Amino acid sequence: MKPYLKRTLGTLIATTAALVSVVASSSSASAASSTWTNVNSNKCLEIRGDSTADGADANQWECNGSPTQAWTWVDVGTSPWGEPLRYMQNGNSGKCLEIRGDSTADGAAANQWECNGSPTQMWIVYHTINGRFNLINYNSRKCLEIRGDSTDDGAAANQWECNGSPTQLWR
Repeated sequence: MKPYLKRTLGTLIATTAALVSVVASSSSASAASSTWTNVNSNKCLEIRGDSTADGADANQWECNGSPTQAWTWVDVGTSPWGEPLRYMQNGNSGKCLEIRGDSTADGAAANQWECNGSPTQMWIVYHTINGRFNLINYNSRKCLEIRGDSTDDGAAANQWECNGSPTQLWR
């Protein structure tokens, strides 16, 4: 086997082992929880109806300090581009934000599921300016946004090709 293939395979095995370890004890590299406010609507990302169920949808609502609007970034590895990969764990359920069904399509819904190491549960936090950031799904390479630029309570969170719009920016 060629030396570069051995190194690549070794790195892949080490990364997989590290991810399994993180999934087993995801609280080890946690940051403090915080709310994420959508720049377009000035409303907070949450899990609909304070649900703790797998598959419950993510949406926005007037910021109210409830645990379902609290999120914790958990470092789980590094992308091939050197960016930290993170779980986004909900403060109410302890479950991870993901894109439903591992979809890579524009408009696919964001929901929560038991943290399991899937690439659809991994996010890159891309910092822009003035404390704002995009949440880019590692599996799809698309940005988390609020559907249709809505400013309504209950508007769904979904993914879309990153385009720099305020509905894809968070603070």
